[in-house]
Amino acid sequence: MKHETSYPPSDSGSPYEDREDASLLGRGDGANVKRLGLNEKSSKLDLLGRTATLVVVLCTVVDLILVLYLGLHQRGLVAPTPPSVVSEEDLEVQMPYINLAQLYAEKPHLKTNIAPIVTHSRAFVQIDQAHPDKVLPPYAPLRPLSEGLVPEYDRRLILTDTISTVAQFRVADFGMESCALRVTILEDSKDTLIGPGEPATIDVYKLPVLKKMKMHNLSYATRPQGATFFGTMTLAFNSSYELPAYPCKSGTHETFEFRCSQPGCNIEVTGIGGKAFGLYMVQYQTI
Repeated sequence: MKHETSYPPSDSGSPYEDREDASLLGRGDGANVKRLGLNEKSSKLDLLGRTATLVVVLCTVVDLILVLYLGLHQRGLVAPTPPSVVSEEDLEVQMPYINLAQLYAEKPHLKTNIAPIVTHSRAFVQIDQAHPDKVLPPYAPLRPLSEGLVPEYDRRLILTDTISTVAQFRVADFGMESCALRVTILEDSKDTLIGPGEPATIDVYKLPVLKKMKMHNLSYATRPQGATFFGTMTLAFNSSYELPAYPCKSGTHETFEFRCSQPGCNIEVTGIGGKAFGLYMVQYQTI
């Protein structure tokens, strides 16, 4: 008797058909994975290409702007920015004496008594309120010598109702930083002192300038602003008058303007060379 082999029923109808379908499904999944990998690589390449294109475009725009700027600059349409240069007058004067103040404070026995020193002005310059733009050069008379003419170092304090005098002093030495203005007129002086009363008086104004000033270009219109009243000096023959001393820093410049105290004055006081007469500054010891 012949036996027949039985198989369980299936929806597909044949076991061979099931194996074939499974093989086909496996091949389809691998193709999909490969296709996804290719798509991912393609998207990365696209992103890289777009980024590179954007960088190239930006560089091109920047280059065009620079070329345009250089072209306008050469034609003078764009003004060049001037370099920041500090003038010689604005440079801070460094202290050449290091720790000397501390040395004298710690060892007072090293201190020596120093007599007051006389400091003359760099120049006396007149400015005229009636002619505010007029520049009056410093007075410099010429003295004849065998070699020719040389200017004398005369300092002229000239004051009228409209003319005032600006003088600038350089504070000389360290440790002599107490300054006072003094005017000395000799008995046989040829100076002129005419005022509404006897003796004549002048007002002193301090200008806020501690650095070297260009005196040869000074006029009433260009004088430093912010003058403050400093004191009144009395002028008389065969006498000296000194204002109270005040602190001053070595290496700086002290600038003053001298004016008539009252209308109707006419004053001319002259100082010559290094002699202590006329208008000058006295420095007293501070260490």
